[in-house]
This record gives sequence, C-alpha cells and structure tokens, in this order.
Amino acid sequence: MDTEIQLNNKETNTLDSNSDPEQTA
Repeated sequence: MDTEIQLNNKETNTLDSNSDPEQTA
C-alpha cells in the first residue's frame, strides 16, 4: 500500500512538473 501511494505521488509530481513549463511556454 505504501509503495503504491508513493508511486502515484511520484507520477502526479512528474505530471505537475511537465505541465508547469508547458503552461508558462
């Protein structure tokens, strides 16, 4: 369970990071 939540959190962070520069551009 802990690992699954961590993986999900990492994916959300990556998506957020990718969306940030795209929005600025």
